[in-house]
Amino acid sequence: MADVRVEKNTYTVDPLHQWDIDQELKIYGLSLPSIPEIHFSNAAMGRAIVRQASMDSAGVVSVLIPNSLLQKPYTVVAYVCIYEGRTFQSLYKIKIPVKGRPQPADYTLKDDQEVYSFNALENEVANALVALDAAKAEMKNANSAAVAEAKAEAEAAVAAHAADKSNPHGVTAEQAGAAPAVESADYPGCYYRVVNGITEWLNPPMQLGVEYRTTERCNGDTLYAQLIDFGALPNASMKQVTAPVSTSNMLAPSIDFGLSRAYNPNDGRSSAFPFRSGVSEICTNNGGIQITATKDMSKWNAWVCIKYTKF
Repeated sequence: MADVRVEKNTYTVDPLHQWDIDQELKIYGLSLPSIPEIHFSNAAMGRAIVRQASMDSAGVVSVLIPNSLLQKPYTVVAYVCIYEGRTFQSLYKIKIPVKGRPQPADYTLKDDQEVYSFNALENEVANALVALDAAKAEMKNANSAAVAEAKAEAEAAVAAHAADKSNPHGVTAEQAGAAPAVESADYPGCYYRVVNGITEWLNPPMQLGVEYRTTERCNGDTLYAQLIDFGALPNASMKQVTAPVSTSNMLAPSIDFGLSRAYNPNDGRSSAFPFRSGVSEICTNNGGIQITATKDMSKWNAWVCIKYTKF
């Protein structure tokens, strides 16, 4: 028998022994409005065994402890639960220690309801752990294969880049046209071509405020590129700056601009764009460039790259 005596928010309980049979739980000191149910479980169970208790005139609650819960030396947990109208409530949680001992030779499990095999539960747990380890190994192998494939692609790209010293940026013949690409002496890594005395950039150096004629075309028209200083980004609002090219010289379908980079002068950090978190929209309106921020971005300054055609 396990006697539990409740006093305010504490209780004392007598321990049980493994392999005991037909043990009764008696709970003293409760003041319940109705006869409770007792829900029994332990650490190895996924659900509880429910037993209807009895209660005498002195308020002492009595219930039989399921024999199957005493097959292992796991602490038995008993929840005291009652119905009040349509509501169901767990009022108390009681932990009953179970002391381990060898199984008696004449032990027979004779529960008449909800018999649990803890050996089966332990086997299920062990099998689940094996399956989990196998899944982890399979995922690791898949990740390794993906990494190896990405590495091989990167190495191939590097090799192709190094193999063609005359065209390290992979400029196509269509881009370069008949004229050879020339690397800029002032801006190494930037290439241009000269046709009939006109310089067209394949990848311009994008110095602030400088207009570059590019090798790109839009609907047969030459695309120009320019990097402008937008200044501080707005504080949860919209800000507009005047575009360096008049509206009549800007064709909306051919304008391809976005924040190319922003920097914080307070701490020297910079961040690549387009659309850094906090910037919701970049557009043109009435000859100006508008940027809308969803939060305070005023500590960040931005450069905006625009591309346009000319009539």
